[in-house]
Amino acid sequence: MSALTPRAGRDDKPSLFGMLVDRVVDYAIFLHTPDGQVASWNAGARRLKGYEASEIIGHSFERFYTPDDRIANCPDRLTSLVEDQGTTVSFWLPAGDVDQ
Repeated sequence: MSALTPRAGRDDKPSLFGMLVDRVVDYAIFLHTPDGQVASWNAGARRLKGYEASEIIGHSFERFYTPDDRIANCPDRLTSLVEDQGTTVSFWLPAGDVDQ
């Protein structure tokens, strides 16, 4: 699955912005739904986080947090901050599945 999304009314061609985001390899860029499900995944996310898009899209972004961070409600605090401020937040997370 690709992070590209077609632009409405443009013959279902991927947007130039979507193509740019999909090709960034030095930064993990992804979107998640309001309930925390990963909705898109770029090449940088694949490289830095260690998941293929098919392994993570549709799963909770809480997977990126350590068990201690989950107990401390870090994912909920981030979601609340974004909801309250209407902005995105940059942060570092461990690569790969920390549940192992």
